Amino acid sequence: MNNNNNITIVDSIMGSSKTTYFMNYMKENQGGKRFIYITPFLDEIKRVQNEVPYLRTPKAINGKKLEHFKKIIMEGDSVATTHSLLSKFDLQTQEAIEIGEYELILDEVADVVHPFTFDSLSDKKTFFEDLGYIDDEGYLCWDKEKNPIEEYTGRYYDIMILCENRNLVTVKGDIFLWELPINIFKKFSKVFILTYLFKGSYQKSYFDMYDIDYDYKTMENGKLINYKEASTEDKKQWKDLINILDNEKLNKIGEAEYSLSATWFKKSVKASGKQTVFQKTLKNNMENFFVNIVKGKSKENMWSVFKNYQNRLKGIGYTKGFVNYNSRATNEYRHKKNLAYIVNLYPHYAMTVYFRDKGITIDSDEYALSILLQWIWRSRVRSYQAPSEEREINLYIPSLRMRTLLIDWLEK
Repeated sequence: MNNNNNITIVDSIMGSSKTTYFMNYMKENQGGKRFIYITPFLDEIKRVQNEVPYLRTPKAINGKKLEHFKKIIMEGDSVATTHSLLSKFDLQTQEAIEIGEYELILDEVADVVHPFTFDSLSDKKTFFEDLGYIDDEGYLCWDKEKNPIEEYTGRYYDIMILCENRNLVTVKGDIFLWELPINIFKKFSKVFILTYLFKGSYQKSYFDMYDIDYDYKTMENGKLINYKEASTEDKKQWKDLINILDNEKLNKIGEAEYSLSATWFKKSVKASGKQTVFQKTLKNNMENFFVNIVKGKSKENMWSVFKNYQNRLKGIGYTKGFVNYNSRATNEYRHKKNLAYIVNLYPHYAMTVYFRDKGITIDSDEYALSILLQWIWRSRVRSYQAPSEEREINLYIPSLRMRTLLIDWLEK
């Protein structure tokens, strides 16, 4: 393994003060160290900058933030930005990070690999006939002899840059993935990744695939310690705050192992066309839950389903409370009291195949549980300073598999 030990995973339960600890760490090292703080959302940048004012924020120059980001780090200043910019770090940016001996504080795991599709079959055909090819390692490469990089300005410019950065890779030759170059993490003097249930993340599989070693830590009483799992006692407070709906009729639709999965939705609900009996049942169940069972106010209600089916399943009393099923690291929804999670999560097929071909297995239950918990913790349960009666939530989670994962986590 790569034993440089510059990477630390801070795997700690929600509310354990991970962000607070590292805000203090940056304040204590002002002038002595350089930092790049990366978080998923702009509102979190504002919160961190209130505590650590010397962090600069890149602005778009001609529509591109990367150019201003480069200027900031070339001037040797610390910076706070979002995850989306990390994916755009080019070779010049990586060199500046290495020379400046920057430390990376990554709030939540990064989107290190995800499916990639050409805009059309025609674009795909044009690329492979005239512009690029697949090398022996499976990466998409730009044909520099046909189209020199310094001269090309055509409509495939963005794909050319992705090829140059070695971002695009094939899975069995017919499925394409975007991948963050692993060398980016090697350019930082130190990397801290603040998360929970890292074992279920794509980034864990990605590090394993590249044989990257890391220290494994957690938080306890505001201090960074060697990793240990959260105990039943640690989780007892959450168990007392989360009321999981136990209703045989409303939960019946999620009894089978793969019910409410992405594949199930494609077959049973469909993104358009005539309403199916499954669609009607799900809408009736959610309306029953929000209107009759918890009698929630619309502004207190929060629900999620795969994005393609949002408009098909919106209904009375909850439509405006939609929150993406994989939402994390935002306080925007901390007033939400009544929650419906109409999703049964499994790792994406392309990712499963890609990592499996490299000898890496994704823990599908840990993957699902980690995303579910992050979604639940967008609600008012995360209002740690409020009295318990103002943090209690009601949760409708019809998938038996997802519900069991949550109950087991709360009780073990």
